[in-house]
Order: sequence, then C-alpha cells, then structure tokens
Amino acid sequence: MLVPTLSITVIDHSTGQRRSSRHSRSPLRIGRDPTNDVVLPQSFVSRWHAVVRFDEAAATLFAIGAANPLRIGGRALEPGAAWVIHERQVITLGPLELHLELRPREGAAPQVVIAADAHAAVSGPADADAAEDAETAGPLARVHGALSLLAERQHAAL
Repeated sequence: MLVPTLSITVIDHSTGQRRSSRHSRSPLRIGRDPTNDVVLPQSFVSRWHAVVRFDEAAATLFAIGAANPLRIGGRALEPGAAWVIHERQVITLGPLELHLELRPREGAAPQVVIAADAHAAVSGPADADAAEDAETAGPLARVHGALSLLAERQHAAL
C-alpha cells in the first residue's frame, strides 16, 4: 500500500511568516501542544485542534478544538465535524491559512476520490457538560469520539 504525502504550508497573515512541511504518516495531529505533528503556537489555537487521517484513497480532516473553528470556504467546522480533503484544500483559522495538498507517493498514479457527501459533518457535543469534557479529554479520545459519531451518522443515513 502506497501512502501519499500530505504537504502543509502554514501562512500567518499577522506576521507574514510562512512554513511548509511534508508528512507521510497518518494520523497527522495539528494544534498548539508541542507533541502535535504540526504545531501552531498561537493562543487562539486549541491544544489539539484537528487531526488528518489519510491513505492511498483519501484524506479526511476531523475538527477537534473548540477554541476557534476551522473554516473551509468561509464555512465553520464545529468540533466533531469531518471534511474530505481532495487534492488541495485551504483551511483558515483566524489569521492562519493552512494549505493542504495530498500527493501520490513515489510516482504512484493519482487516484480520483468520489465521495457521496464531501461535506459530511458530525454534530458536536449535545450539551455544555459534554463540550467541556471534549475540551479536556485527550486528543485520541476526541478523535475516537469524532470517528464514532461520523460512522453512526453515515450508517443512519443508509
């Protein structure tokens, strides 16, 4: 199985700084905590803001952080939301722009991803207590919860 490379360029419009990185291991964790794969040290970023899971067929962004929503095309992704990333995607978070590009690895032929609902969103926590628990839970627990909710919603839609 050939795993693609996910390239991320972070542009901070408040400082003009730009940095790029390439990743070939999934999942990819994004947030303020220094243990993340992509560290965004700004105070408005949650410790664990998002996770990207990718393989040879597709990449999916899972919004985890509750501090400030990620935005794609102006649309806010609430905690628990999932978004299929096609070849290229621009995500904004305050003055930050994250340019994500999914590339085939080692000369593999590009693959076309057809999704029934590329904007599949999963609702976040049902009440304030659940939202607080989600913010203080570990990143893996939040990812697991988001994936479970997504699977339940997709199964219910069938």
